[in-house]
Amino acid sequence: MADNSDDDLPWVGDDADKTDQLSLEEIEHVADPGPGPSEVPPPDDDFLGADEGFGPGSNPLDEFSRDDYLAKTTTEYQDLAEEIRRIETEAVQMQAVAAPLHGIDSGVVGFEDVTGTVEVPIERTKRTSDLPVRIVSGLALVALLVGSAVLGGWWFVAFLSLVSIVAVGEFYSATRTAGYKPIALLGLLAAIGAPIAGFRAGPGGVAGTVMVSIVGVLVFYTMLIRADPLDNAAVTIFGIVWIPGMLGFATSLARVDDAAQLIIGLVLISAAVDTGSFFAGRTFGKTPMAPVLSPNKTWEGLAGGAAGAVAMTMVISLLDYFSLFELPGSLWLGLAIFVTSPLGDIAESMIKRSLGIKDMGSIIPGHGGLLDRIDALLFAVPIGYYVFQALGYL
Repeated sequence: MADNSDDDLPWVGDDADKTDQLSLEEIEHVADPGPGPSEVPPPDDDFLGADEGFGPGSNPLDEFSRDDYLAKTTTEYQDLAEEIRRIETEAVQMQAVAAPLHGIDSGVVGFEDVTGTVEVPIERTKRTSDLPVRIVSGLALVALLVGSAVLGGWWFVAFLSLVSIVAVGEFYSATRTAGYKPIALLGLLAAIGAPIAGFRAGPGGVAGTVMVSIVGVLVFYTMLIRADPLDNAAVTIFGIVWIPGMLGFATSLARVDDAAQLIIGLVLISAAVDTGSFFAGRTFGKTPMAPVLSPNKTWEGLAGGAAGAVAMTMVISLLDYFSLFELPGSLWLGLAIFVTSPLGDIAESMIKRSLGIKDMGSIIPGHGGLLDRIDALLFAVPIGYYVFQALGYL
């Protein structure tokens, strides 16, 4: 049998330079490797016998030239190469995708539509203004607050407790959508206790109720195993301090003889700041005041709020009902509310943005939740209480 070592092959050793001269195109036309292993008959001893001239020292591949090698390229490989070239030069027609999209009558969108090469006209519905609804619902809420303040005493305490309960419930419900699990029961108990304590003992009673609630939250998470105790305890305590802890100052005002005019005057100035900011920002607003937290709040709107505060304080000082309000004192109160009311609004916007929601609720048409309506008052009431105290009204 012939010796098939590498020295006898024509493309190895001395004759290796022959294959180095092959071009890339010639190498691509590879010869047919021939039949598979199952089609090759097993060699016998006579196939490579010495009588055929294939004995030791002779190799049939010595006379197999480069031309003979290239001539063995099969028709199948040539056809395959031609098919590849044809596919590369052809323009491929992409099929459309059927998808029901708003604004497209046919419901069939081509690849050009989703790649941006063709602009698809979209039907836009005209947005209806919710201003009349906002005005009506806002006036209704102010009327309820003023009416309860005129009735005074426990009527006012009951109304503030109801407002506090609803607002705390909205806040805890909103935090649950973000994955938090506050102890709502303790927060609701504080929502009832803080207004009552404020009416009975003033700001000290409110502070005491808040402190007892905080201790209760910490004891609850200490005694019972709950997931993420730090986060959930912090959210529970924040709701207690932010809502009933602030609203308790309003019932503290109800303890004095002239409580109605103090509460109504504070509410009217806060409403004037909010209304002036809204209409000025809606009409002239161009410069965002807090573009990240509240993009709709503008410096022009803030100026409108200042004008509303000044106008309302002057009107109140001229009315006989508000006998305690003299013009210098009214201006100080208007300045304090003008500063704190927008801060309360922006603070709630920060909280809503952190939770990934637009409104705290939907109980008030045009405004969202009750907490969305009283957010400015939550900051204005405590500062108003201490302004009244500084002016000698309490």
